[in-house]
Amino acid sequence: MRRHLFLLLVLTVLVRGWLYFSYPLRVSDDNQAGQLYLVDQLLEGNLLIGNLRFQTGYPLLIAPVIGAARLFGNIDGRLVLIVQIAVSSLIPFMVYDLMRVRFSPRAALIVALTVLLDPFGLQAPHYWLPEWLIAFLLVLALWLIDHALKATRRRTMLFGLSGLALGFAGLARFNFLPLILLIGAYVLLTGRAAWRERLSRTGTMLGIVGGVIALYVVSIHYPSTGTWTLNCIGGVSLLESVHEKGQPIRAENGERTREYLRLLSIPSTADLPFTAATYPLWRIPGTWVTDAERTSFLAREPVNVPVVTSIVFPGSLYFHLGPCAVDDLLQDVALEAIAADPLQFMRGIADWTWRILVQDSSKGRTLLLPTYEQLRFESVGFLNFARATGQDFTGELVWEPGIRAFSHLYPLWNLIKWLTPLALVFAFWKGDDLARLTGVLILAQAVTLAVVDLPEPRIYGAAYPLYSFLIGLLLARMAEYGTSLLTRRRSTPG
Repeated sequence: MRRHLFLLLVLTVLVRGWLYFSYPLRVSDDNQAGQLYLVDQLLEGNLLIGNLRFQTGYPLLIAPVIGAARLFGNIDGRLVLIVQIAVSSLIPFMVYDLMRVRFSPRAALIVALTVLLDPFGLQAPHYWLPEWLIAFLLVLALWLIDHALKATRRRTMLFGLSGLALGFAGLARFNFLPLILLIGAYVLLTGRAAWRERLSRTGTMLGIVGGVIALYVVSIHYPSTGTWTLNCIGGVSLLESVHEKGQPIRAENGERTREYLRLLSIPSTADLPFTAATYPLWRIPGTWVTDAERTSFLAREPVNVPVVTSIVFPGSLYFHLGPCAVDDLLQDVALEAIAADPLQFMRGIADWTWRILVQDSSKGRTLLLPTYEQLRFESVGFLNFARATGQDFTGELVWEPGIRAFSHLYPLWNLIKWLTPLALVFAFWKGDDLARLTGVLILAQAVTLAVVDLPEPRIYGAAYPLYSFLIGLLLARMAEYGTSLLTRRRSTPG
């Protein structure tokens, strides 16, 4: 075990160090900018960061780290990156410990190495986004639960800590909450303890999860927004999901769709881009303009009824109607499109579920580190460190050989994700209770996202350890089978 841990530590330092020197932290999209806006609010002493668009678990936990790093000036991004990489690097070690007591140390090493080398896991800490944090909290919770189920002392404390981890994971992404309920069901049904004890440990864990969410809602979200609604942004994701599945948004679908198309065709002068200037507005559930401006907007005659060729934030509607009213409208439009052709929607769900399972992002939007071909390198200096421009890089210092190597190795290594369906079958057929739970969580996330969102790595990447865990377990069992087969052949006379 010591040799395995030493090997895992050395490879972690080498692989993570390679990515650390190759790619810096940088803001590449509106979601990251929104997270940093919330961090700035916290560091300025404003704790009321509740809003109806951006989720707050990541800012709440990373703000102290960013505040400490900013004391060192313009290297703060590199210091935060060290912390994010260091925390996420604990995941393979927890996986090794989980596997070591269930299977052989050699199998545990194979699984841990598969998790360590996961391409999404390597990239996630390089963004101001919660995916790496959710992955860490998820594995930490499973590790704590596993120890709690085997412990004779401090079991309540371990279940409570797992609930705390899952609670913050839920704050980081609300769409993670269904997976938390499945983990709760696992805690309830696992083991041979009396039902009273099962209910007690499950209640402890889920009670703390609920307490974390409730404390946030009561102390931060409601005072910030004046509404108990956690977000008003799901409608645009659902409508985009429906549209991208090939279902047209046309007037024939229903009354709410006709109203949506009519509103889209009304000229507006209050259609600002969704940048930092509008982030504070997401605390307002109602209209963002005066009542007179809203009345004037609704009274205008439509110019024409548009043909919806792509789904974007209907900025003028958010301003004049408010995000919650728009969210209700977009959800209704999406449901009318589904009702118009439910079979097309079901086919789309099946297609997207498969693409999420094998992590095929060739047809969907991605949020991955830029490749060598997407960047230009200037001022190449010692050891080929250079200034990179392009793909949101504006002269940051990078390691050009590291980017080149990652760009070539990533697409090849990520092909291992095509083993996910086989690994799922193996988990349900030959796996233990933890492997089956992992398979259930993967399937639940894939189907849920296929229904209400897009197959984006930025969304499903938070569960990357689950995929690598099952694939690594499959590889470990294949290696054990191959070894035993070779041993039998060698021991056979003649």
